[in-house]
Amino acid sequence: RRKDHLYKYGVIIEYNTKETVPEKGSAIFLHVQRRAGGHTTGCISMEEEDIIRLIKWLKPSQKPMIAMGSWSTLSE
Repeated sequence: RRKDHLYKYGVIIEYNTKETVPEKGSAIFLHVQRRAGGHTTGCISMEEEDIIRLIKWLKPSQKPMIAMGSWSTLSE
């Protein structure tokens, strides 16, 4: 119900959604970015053409996952 374009396309990231843990965050989405180089408040954003390409590529039946973190923590 936003009046901007941020949720024109989006993907729900199911983090802390089943058995929620208080103060661990939730409601994380992958959505259209506000502007190049901009930030979000806990979500992941990308340019509209990139998110369209990603949505076409995603296959929910294959249970896709997303890894979030800094390069150093992800490469450990």
